[in-house]
Amino acid sequence: MNVWTILPNVNNDGAHEPFWKKAIEDKKLAFMGWDDENEFGARFKNEIKKGDFILIAQGANWPKKLFIGGMVCNG
Repeated sequence: MNVWTILPNVNNDGAHEPFWKKAIEDKKLAFMGWDDENEFGARFKNEIKKGDFILIAQGANWPKKLFIGGMVCNG
């Protein structure tokens, strides 16, 4: 089992934050700000597997604030 900490890399201002948090909760999806052309996006896409645990945090700088976590059911 791997533990992944990812950041959606979205605008955390008051207008956008409720939208991306609701999307994560409603759709039970984790998303990040890199696609598979970036080394971090490619690693996440290619190495994540069923049973891994994902922590989704927010914040552009330290300290990060944990938003939600969950186990991968499909990989």
